[in-house]
Amino acid sequence: AIKANFSFAKAQQVEAMYQYHQTILNAFVEVYNQYQEIVIIQEQKKLIQEKNNSLTKAAENALDLLSNSLCNYSRLGMSL
Repeated sequence: AIKANFSFAKAQQVEAMYQYHQTILNAFVEVYNQYQEIVIIQEQKKLIQEKNNSLTKAAENALDLLSNSLCNYSRLGMSL
């Protein structure tokens, strides 16, 4: 009876250790997945910022071209 109780207790201990390891592994996977989501969001933010900068620069260039064209057009009109 004592030997059976000892074997049963040892089996329970092994089961508890397995569950503990599984809990730790699951927690690690959850943290890793959340970290990867943060990395992806940061990359998306960077790309959006770069796109925004490019579009802002394009708008500034378009305004400069328009301004220069209007100046050239008004000079042309004055010279006629």
